[in-house]
Amino acid sequence: ATSRSLLEAQGWDKEAAIRAIIQRQEAEKAEKAESVKIVPSAAATTPQLSLPGTFVCTRHWRPRQGIAGCMRVLHGERLKVTWVDKETGWAYGVLVEDPSKEGYFPQAVLREIKHQPRVRRVGEQCTVRERFDAPEEVGGYVSVGPGDVVKVLHPPHEANVWIYAEVMPRSGVGAELGWVPECVLESNQGNRQSPVVAG
Repeated sequence: ATSRSLLEAQGWDKEAAIRAIIQRQEAEKAEKAESVKIVPSAAATTPQLSLPGTFVCTRHWRPRQGIAGCMRVLHGERLKVTWVDKETGWAYGVLVEDPSKEGYFPQAVLREIKHQPRVRRVGEQCTVRERFDAPEEVGGYVSVGPGDVVKVLHPPHEANVWIYAEVMPRSGVGAELGWVPECVLESNQGNRQSPVVAG
């Protein structure tokens, strides 16, 4: 918000506008701190992981700046976990799709894989079964919610974590393009569309 709009919202009271800015900044800091910390009680709510095993990330997580050995993980990525510390809630593993990326991350962002990724065809329409929020710090992704319908625009040649798709227009929002994790999608019933053949 601009300074003018903040002042207008506070009835042109400069002190009230400054307090509003400080409150908003403190709320943003608290939200960011919450997104990167693991509380000791997290071990009680952490899923029991059988090792070694492959799991899916359920939400974005990025380590605080300057913490060595940790790696950022995105909702939908699959991780091969090779070590866990049940007391602290930490796990260690590698990205299945890019084994060169390895590090520590919280166990609390993992869950058992419910289904293996499958190859999607160009033009195939899928329904979103689980919310995915595009990561703020990385471009090219698109946010989707349960019930949204997406059309596959660029499928991988093999089963993959990411699908490039068009989110079909919905109330108040036009069509959007971007990457979504395959794990939040389910095939539409009766989806019999043929693959596009180059010609």
